[in-house]
Amino acid sequence: MAVTATEPSALRSLRERRGLTAAELARRAGVSVASLRAWEAGHRSPSAGALLRLAEALAVDPREILPTPSWRLGRLSEEMSDDPAETWSPSKLSDWLRCPAFFKFRHIDRLPTVPNTVETAIGRAVHKAAEAALLALAPDAAPEGAAAPEKPEAAIASEIALAVTEGVEPDEDGGEPDPAAMRDEAKALHALWQAEIAPKLGKPVAVEQRVEVEIAGVRLTVIPDMITDDGWVRDLKTTRRKPSQADVDENLQATAESLAYRELLGEAEEGVAFDFIVRTRKPYAMTLETTRGPRDHDRLARIVAAAAESVASGRYWPNPANRFGCASCPYRDVCRETF
Repeated sequence: MAVTATEPSALRSLRERRGLTAAELARRAGVSVASLRAWEAGHRSPSAGALLRLAEALAVDPREILPTPSWRLGRLSEEMSDDPAETWSPSKLSDWLRCPAFFKFRHIDRLPTVPNTVETAIGRAVHKAAEAALLALAPDAAPEGAAAPEKPEAAIASEIALAVTEGVEPDEDGGEPDPAAMRDEAKALHALWQAEIAPKLGKPVAVEQRVEVEIAGVRLTVIPDMITDDGWVRDLKTTRRKPSQADVDENLQATAESLAYRELLGEAEEGVAFDFIVRTRKPYAMTLETTRGPRDHDRLARIVAAAAESVASGRYWPNPANRFGCASCPYRDVCRETF
């Protein structure tokens, strides 16, 4: 759950005091304008990394931006510690596999992040609404130190409102965002989740629980969407393309979540399940299950080691053959100047 600062206007006041527009501060801190406005309004709080970059851009102590002690400041203290170990996550690893140059610009140079599209905004709204519903069912499953969960109705209303804030850019089809249509679609997709997916879920024992796993001498931060009392790790995704069994069998996030389950509970999981909301003309829900064993864990360790070695040695290269291609990459111009 998002943790709201006790002074929602603190960030905005600091920005205005320095004569910066939202766009200027967002560019300096490497965040989206939409995220910055949400933080300034108190709808959400920045991640530890974003908080650190905001503080650096504003030349203030991070506590002036987010004064309330929280589990997010615990993350910040780790980032500011003297521990030289690089902390990775499945999403960072995915960025490196996508294109090491993309990884460099996003995570090392901290250039402005990937645009907040209609696709990602709706996916985030559906994900957060499902999280709120799960925590209302099992409040004890919330991460330690997290704020008390909102009622699902309030949570989905706030998350959908956030999904249509300023800064959302057109989807791949090029149309301008339609806030009313986005709200309606997010509500419909959440209703589909409630009807088709929620009834078959086990009881949550952990929701969005952050787990630190050491693999190949690297700290890997994994945050499974949900761990259930019947031994499953579950992950909710929205997509426009029907996923295949091969997609989940090869998914490195599933391998990382398998390790997280074992680190957290000290035993092997039954499996990893991906619950999909497929955003076709007539949306539908589907679930694909997969399992992980020692060979999968060893393979992830080798990939993490290769990625960490690349970053430690400062070796990066562009990968035009990645499935996203270069045309939609936000770093295309700087990449052409660099490589």
